[in-house]
Amino acid sequence: MKKRAQLTLMIIMGLVILLVVVVVVFNIYFSGKRQIINEQPDDIQKLSPVKNYVEQCLQTTAKQALIKLGKQGRIYPSLFLQSDDEIITYFYYRGEGFFPASIDVLEQDVSTYIEQNIGYCINDFSLFAYEINHEKENMNILTNINEKDVTVLMKYPLTVDFDDTQLSISDFNVKLNLNFLDIYELANEIFTKTMHEPEWIDIEFLSKQAYEIRLIRINSNTLVYEINDKKGIDGEDFIYRFAMKYVM
Repeated sequence: MKKRAQLTLMIIMGLVILLVVVVVVFNIYFSGKRQIINEQPDDIQKLSPVKNYVEQCLQTTAKQALIKLGKQGRIYPSLFLQSDDEIITYFYYRGEGFFPASIDVLEQDVSTYIEQNIGYCINDFSLFAYEINHEKENMNILTNINEKDVTVLMKYPLTVDFDDTQLSISDFNVKLNLNFLDIYELANEIFTKTMHEPEWIDIEFLSKQAYEIRLIRINSNTLVYEINDKKGIDGEDFIYRFAMKYVM
């Protein structure tokens, strides 16, 4: 009888200890959660100038990349026409086609340009009074050319040292209003027609497009196409150029 009473007492003590542990863990978890939730608005407000600055640089550099893409046809072409101080990509050269195999190729061009040039705008965060630790090697950029716009997502881990705390931020994104996918598909149609009938320029087809299309004759066997989107990037004209060199 005595052993049974002792066993019952031990079970009750065990349950009490377990209940105390559960209550303590519960309070720690939810008090910590409340603290994190309460701190988030202040953190966001503190990081806002840094985030806005980086995204403004991202917007500016992405726009520069798209303008360069438009002027040249490719930002990093392998075969091109040299025109004064500019280059224009050959999409057709003496019977061979060099049109980008997919839109992914041009997206990568834009991402590479941004990665190589955004540092000129950021300028090592010299405008900020507090220290911002960053490593360009950890930067990762993804460009998406969508149906109605171009979006750029950038992973760029930053650690900002404020007087009272240290905060981190890594995700930045911008959107540019340019229907480049439609222009790309039109350029592809022109290229395909050239591959099928190199000596034939379908003027009727060109005149029915939503864009103004110019043909510039460089010499007896070289043409440059210019597709002009009047709505362009955020309302500014956008011109997409590429060259064709025929066998003659």
